[in-house]
Amino acid sequence: MKNRQINHNSPHVVVPGCISNPERRFNGGFTLIELIVTMAIIGILAVIAIPAFSTFTRGSIISTQSSDLIAAVNLARSEAVRRGAGRVVVCPGNVGGSDCAAVNWDQGWIVFVDQDNDASVDGGEVVLRVFEPLSGGSSMLLDSGDIGTYISFTADGSPRLINGNPASGSIELTVDTRNVCLALNVTGRLSVSKEACP
Repeated sequence: MKNRQINHNSPHVVVPGCISNPERRFNGGFTLIELIVTMAIIGILAVIAIPAFSTFTRGSIISTQSSDLIAAVNLARSEAVRRGAGRVVVCPGNVGGSDCAAVNWDQGWIVFVDQDNDASVDGGEVVLRVFEPLSGGSSMLLDSGDIGTYISFTADGSPRLINGNPASGSIELTVDTRNVCLALNVTGRLSVSKEACP
């Protein structure tokens, strides 16, 4: 058997299973191509996600605000029935919530016990709840009927004007291009449709 001589001065020693080129090194960073591809994917996702998020936000705003008006109407009706006398009114209120002086429903609304039957908050009358002004670029306007300045419920739960005549009508809530129609019928039922009022 021939003796194998190992040259200890050789710069390269080949060991099975190891990388044969010691000059090759691995870096932990990303290549320029990988970064460009990642940025392109992020850009595409942003183009898709931002409009969807904006639509979701508008839907959330309009849903919350229509629910608030429904809650106010239901509170007024149930309180009128519970008290068994007089009337309870929902009216568009001013910013402070102390008067029914608002021109439209954008400024929020007030639910109160109308003891003197004038559809206006007077001293000594009980204010049950004050709702904040609309936000998010919303508008809420009377579309039809006679509930533009107030919605008043008597002890039998029916909506009536201060002169005793039945009241009904619809109010349209708008956020950008989305609409919700809130329609009150003469029995006091409030229905909601996710479209502009007819």
